Amino acid sequence: MADQTKFVPLELGKPVQLLPLAELDEAAALELLKSLTEAARIDAELEDAKELCRRLGYLPLGLELVGRYLAQRKGLSLTEMLARLAKKGLTHKSLDKPKDEITAKLEVKGRFYDGQGLYELAEPWFEECRTVAATHLGKEHPVVQETLAKIKEESKLEM
Repeated sequence: MADQTKFVPLELGKPVQLLPLAELDEAAALELLKSLTEAARIDAELEDAKELCRRLGYLPLGLELVGRYLAQRKGLSLTEMLARLAKKGLTHKSLDKPKDEITAKLEVKGRFYDGQGLYELAEPWFEECRTVAATHLGKEHPVVQETLAKIKEESKLEM
């Protein structure tokens, strides 16, 4: 008997509107941080602020969350904030043990590490995402095949 998969549409209720947000450039990311906490603080620790922006992928939401966190903790240096982020990584209860049908969380974790150049940490997340997609869509599905092709191409580039 052939391995069969069944596609079940998700019932999300109200329509979901996609709002794509581009990543910021370094200058805009630093300005956003300055607007959320003391500008002098960012200027005083400029290299750490640049590294913080880089680690957050220059993404507005990440920068806003960290900026507001720093605004509440005036005694926390950016060096310490970087250390906390490095130690914690992507550990959060909402990301633990993702449900089989949710591949986005797996891809988010993979892209987080991939964006920092931590390819060895990113690879297992991308692989698990591919496995879940293959389970639900079937190994011959165009999306799964496209993902496999991208993984193979990226593997060649890293060598």
